[in-house]
Amino acid sequence: MPQGRSHAGTFMPLLHRLVEDGHNVTVYFDIYRPELPLGGGVEENLVLIKGLDLSIDNDAEFANMVWNGEVGVVGGLFPFYPSSLSCQHLLKHQANDFWRLANQSWDLVLTDSLFAPCGYAIALNNGKPAVIMHATDLENVFAYYSSYGRNPVLSPPLFLYDTMEWNISNFYDRYTSIRDAVKSLMLVDFAISNLIRWTIRSIGDFTFSEYVGQAAFSFYDFPHSIGWTVPLANDIISYGMSCKKPKPLTGKYAKFVSDPKSRGTILIAFGTITNWDFAPKRVVDAIVGALNELTDYRIIWGYKGPKLDVKDHIMLDEWLPQFDILSDPRTKLFISHGGLKSMKEAICSETPVVYVPLFAEQVRNAWLAKTHSFAEVIDKKTLTAGSVERNIRKVIEDDSYSKAVKRVRSIFDDRPISSLDDGSFWVQRLLKYNGKLPGYFYRTSARNSIFHHFYMDIGILILVSFCFVAFQK
Repeated sequence: MPQGRSHAGTFMPLLHRLVEDGHNVTVYFDIYRPELPLGGGVEENLVLIKGLDLSIDNDAEFANMVWNGEVGVVGGLFPFYPSSLSCQHLLKHQANDFWRLANQSWDLVLTDSLFAPCGYAIALNNGKPAVIMHATDLENVFAYYSSYGRNPVLSPPLFLYDTMEWNISNFYDRYTSIRDAVKSLMLVDFAISNLIRWTIRSIGDFTFSEYVGQAAFSFYDFPHSIGWTVPLANDIISYGMSCKKPKPLTGKYAKFVSDPKSRGTILIAFGTITNWDFAPKRVVDAIVGALNELTDYRIIWGYKGPKLDVKDHIMLDEWLPQFDILSDPRTKLFISHGGLKSMKEAICSETPVVYVPLFAEQVRNAWLAKTHSFAEVIDKKTLTAGSVERNIRKVIEDDSYSKAVKRVRSIFDDRPISSLDDGSFWVQRLLKYNGKLPGYFYRTSARNSIFHHFYMDIGILILVSFCFVAFQK
């Protein structure tokens, strides 16, 4: 899948925990060039696709969408197409690579909820119900297929780009939630499900509704305790409310932030997918202009792109120990794109944030942080040097942001059992029962048709009864 490393990084804390528990864990996704190791004792089966490059890190069209566009439902689900092309190529031209993995006997197959056609094929070939892994929140269409009873009207849409705000008391906001949920269901049910069905037709018959509806379990990374109220179920677990232990800064980073003239450290990092080579000049100039004014701080910027004219108080580096820098007591602020992993690292390190969300669910993550009062949000379309500097100084100089993120961290930690312990426990239970728990553990409503799910039969009965009474008069 084109976004394999990004999503795999989200799953890694749970997978590393399973390795610690003594399980043999293998990770598979397609790659188009050699990758850095995932670490943690996980066995890697990363298939290098030959003769085809669908990577998005150097894709000018994708970069233009990230920096200048808005990702709605259609754009958000579009990666199913290149991931299907990649899977087709693998099955046709590198079948041995696929079958070497698929023909092994797996006790449990965990598949990404998004963009993983060959992952679904491995699960089908394994012959056991799969576990669905969600790299962020549980998508509404999957909640519907699994009959989790989640009302899309009561939560912000995944792609919150219309206003960058959401209020449940606002009719238009509720409308956007239900509109996006219906669009997602229609796209997945008709277009994407059939695309994947055709892609892996040689492995078995596939429909998304059946695949998800029969899944053994769903694990998702979103920290629901700081989100919105949603119904939970026996077979859905949030494994993402955990904080790793940071390492003390050493070497050039420790030396840089130890400057006695510094009032603190600011970290700026926009994730691994963001390509600064394609960033609009107005955006780069605005950020550089603002950072150059903050000479009383030491600024570390995760940056890989054209040469920048920055002052000596700014360090540019292609790769950063992000969480270690955030956890350093001298760090005062995080400037981020709003990815879920970055949001959780801000909470775990108790660091206030200024967000410049770019695509996917990042606007919603930034909005959530702002509603918890530990962040400010800047619209990428109207970003200026003045707005960047103003928001940076506002968050750093007002200690209410720091107090707010500490409060959120306390909510994050307030659990009877850690989320990784919880995830580990349920994996053990699934293995005990050969991949799926007894039938009484699951909701019988998961087998309902759309006709029954939305009470259409009752609605028709009421309508017929009303008409009967009306015509009697």
